[in-house]
Amino acid sequence: DVCETLDELTLDFFEKYEELRQKRFELCSLMRDGYLSLSQARYSMGNKAVGPLQYSENMTALARVELGKNSFHLSKQRPGQKTEEQEATEASKNINDDGLRKRKVGNPEEKDNKEIKELESGIAELGITYTDPIKWFGVLVPSALRTGQNEFSTAVELCCDVANLENDLKRLVERFNELKHQKKAL
Repeated sequence: DVCETLDELTLDFFEKYEELRQKRFELCSLMRDGYLSLSQARYSMGNKAVGPLQYSENMTALARVELGKNSFHLSKQRPGQKTEEQEATEASKNINDDGLRKRKVGNPEEKDNKEIKELESGIAELGITYTDPIKWFGVLVPSALRTGQNEFSTAVELCCDVANLENDLKRLVERFNELKHQKKAL
């Protein structure tokens, strides 16, 4: 029984390993093609037209990696859409703003973090909506820039898949070693 389970784990390991190898290869090619598309866009629009100077000061991540118990999950957000965390903080602010508050005296680091959060909430209260990041570079952007954006967003998804596969392989190896020690004990 233990030997059959070890055989099944070995087969599962090699199937997962092959899948991991394919995903890594796909990730490398997507990253390479994404950077190539980005350089083509820089060439067609001009070196200064595609760069960090065009980034919005108020930019926020549109994709977040959430750590589950044994896996990573990618949560995407459309431009202009609020995350669940932002909605929860706004709801708690509305509840807490009804009465008087006791002011806390804290250390300077907490004060800096509080100021940053106040600035972020101020931006949210102003109703500034987030646009698609590709619009930072103009209305009529080259297709190479759009292609690069799609390739990089697909690469982010693949990164989560690769991390999940590596975790699966790690669990398979741990289970295999446990059963191997159990077999030796028999």
